[in-house]
Amino acid sequence: MLKYLLPALLLLPVAAQAQTYPDVRPDVRVATHDLDLRSAKGVKILDRRLSYAITTMCGDDTTVDFSQRRAIRRCHANKRAEVAQQRDAVIAAATRGTSVAAAR
Repeated sequence: MLKYLLPALLLLPVAAQAQTYPDVRPDVRVATHDLDLRSAKGVKILDRRLSYAITTMCGDDTTVDFSQRRAIRRCHANKRAEVAQQRDAVIAAATRGTSVAAAR
């Protein structure tokens, strides 16, 4: 019983901190150096990584109530729009054989 209780107790401060500072979002970086962005498969993996990063930043809308779900979906849409130009630039650079410096 204690072995299950200890991890739960260790997570309590993390959960409390996340609720205390809901506007603080992690800085997420998406690796592209291992992808062949000239292929459809590489672009699909990049899009999956971007979706995961956006979910990390904005939260998952399946675990909250309806009022929070709209805000999370809006955050997802805004982040997708923010990274769209960077995504396109990285893919274009890969097809040309050059590299793109990361922008914040």
